[in-house]
Amino acid sequence: MGILSNTNPTHWRIVTDGRWPILTECFEHAVLSYEARSMKPDRAIYEQAIDRAGVPAGEVFFVDDREDNIAGAIEAGLDAVVFRSAEGLERDLAERGWADQPSGGR
Repeated sequence: MGILSNTNPTHWRIVTDGRWPILTECFEHAVLSYEARSMKPDRAIYEQAIDRAGVPAGEVFFVDDREDNIAGAIEAGLDAVVFRSAEGLERDLAERGWADQPSGGR
């Protein structure tokens, strides 16, 4: 699992300083806009995320609360959905056979 974030170095240090351990404990990869020199919904940042994931684009499941970011992800070939609720995300994961799997893997 990974994070794809439009962020800056200061913000990233704040969110990874231990206040939210889930960000450092649950995610293997982080593609950050300031490092990628690209921001969602630009195609280049999704391509970097695909490379980092090490799987074909269609196997990357991307979730975001902004429709423009989802449109950019889909254009780059990702399987992407708009986050609207935890229940909706659970359904989206179940449809892909990933329900009840902590890592989100198959």
